Formats: sequence, C-alpha cells, structure tokens
Amino acid sequence: QNPIDNDDEEENTDSALVDDSLGSETAEERRKRLANEAKEKKEMEARKVAEKLASDKEALALEEAARKEAAIRIKKEKEEKLKKAAEELAAQKAALAQEEKERKEAL
Repeated sequence: QNPIDNDDEEENTDSALVDDSLGSETAEERRKRLANEAKEKKEMEARKVAEKLASDKEALALEEAARKEAAIRIKKEKEEKLKKAAEELAAQKAALAQEEKERKEAL
C-alpha cells in the first residue's frame, strides 16, 4: 500500500470521531443539561404557583370588597327603613294628638 493512502484513511477516521463527538454530549454535559431543565421546570412551576396564589389573593380581595359593599348597602337599607318607620310613627303620633285636641275642643 501507498503510505499516502494510509494517511487519508486515518484522516477520515479522525474526522469521523470529531463529528461523532460534536453530535453527542458527554455524561457531564448531559447531567448539566438535565439539571438545567429540572431547574427551569421547577422555576416554571413556582411561577405558576405564585400566579395562582396572586390570582386567589385577588379573588379573595374582590370577594371581601363585595361583602363590604353588600354590608354597607344592607346597613343603608335598614337605616332608610328605620327612618321611614320613625317618620310614619311621628305622623301617626301627630295625627293622634290632633284627634285628641279636636275631641277636647268638641267637649
């Protein structure tokens, strides 16, 4: 065989090894990649949990605000009813007093 041909075969083998090593990852690289993927997944899950908690907190705040508004509305309605009842009682009292006055005058 020609020594030059031998060199060509070795070069081809070397370049195949280089190509192979570029296409595959070492155990350390794989470990790092998997660790990064796991970290990213945990961070994403943590973000989702934080968003859910924020959403729940906002929903609770809205519910609390609605309860307070309802309580204020109910209180105002009760106050209006009491005021109206007091006005009716005052009107009845005045009417009774007028009737009593008229009776006394009639006698």
